Amino acid sequence: MKIGTPSRTRRPPSLVPMIDVVMNLLFFFMLATTFAALAPQALAVALAGGSASSSAPSVTPTLRVAPKGLALDGQAMDWATVLARLKAQPAPSVVVEPAPDLAAPPLLDALLKLREAGVSARLARAETGRR
Repeated sequence: MKIGTPSRTRRPPSLVPMIDVVMNLLFFFMLATTFAALAPQALAVALAGGSASSSAPSVTPTLRVAPKGLALDGQAMDWATVLARLKAQPAPSVVVEPAPDLAAPPLLDALLKLREAGVSARLARAETGRR
């Protein structure tokens, strides 16, 4: 007759901590890759008012991008007219001024259209109304 401690049955390990880690990783990567879809191409845009390397002062038109449409130097226009006027310049360039209520995707679309048309774009800082 054997007298001893009863053998303990082993429980399988709990999967709850592993599921928590996997869910945290899933949420992290979902949030981190959301903005990758907004910029399918790399954009090289200089901020307006930065260091200018041109020796001759020139008047650069301002393109206001708003949710309701475009305005080139204060005149409302469609994309075809804006691109035609900008391409008429010897060295097409424009300062892009986003409206304060403009979301990122329309602004990126505008910058990509300008880039595809061969127009050099500088981005003006949006006025937020804060001091």
